[in-house]
Amino acid sequence: MSILGEHFFVVPSWGPWIENGLFLLVAGYLIVLLPRLKAAAAGIVSLAIGLALIFAHFVLMATQLLWIRSMATVVLLAVGYAALIGKRFLVAERGKEKSDIESAESNRMPGLAFQGQCQLDIAFDKFRKLPIADGVMNLLYNLALDFERKRQFNKAKCVPLHVGI
Repeated sequence: MSILGEHFFVVPSWGPWIENGLFLLVAGYLIVLLPRLKAAAAGIVSLAIGLALIFAHFVLMATQLLWIRSMATVVLLAVGYAALIGKRFLVAERGKEKSDIESAESNRMPGLAFQGQCQLDIAFDKFRKLPIADGVMNLLYNLALDFERKRQFNKAKCVPLHVGI
């Protein structure tokens, strides 16, 4: 388009209505539909909407010389999608941490019971499933001592190797 030929981009009188309508539609999508979609489907739909908005923007500029400001809507879509997926990730991570703690406790208690009954091999299997921490290191140390008391030196040697000492 040429400025000398007086070919300018024009904002039509109905342009702000379209801009606000697109903004509200994308906001409604982010509020209503996006939380109900799975992450992959949400990504595909959001990408398709974003690309359609960008494509329509440039087609209107190139063919009709109309300027509809839709980039704010595209930014809203991108930021809203990133915020929702980030929130989902954080919530899932918290749930995983809670599940790991419960799982660790469900392996620690039977491990202690088996160790108290001198079933050291089963106790070692339970303790192997625990995340390595100071309390677990003490449990494994005591288990290695119990293996030594029963003269099972090769198994006593395997306990610290599991931890990486």
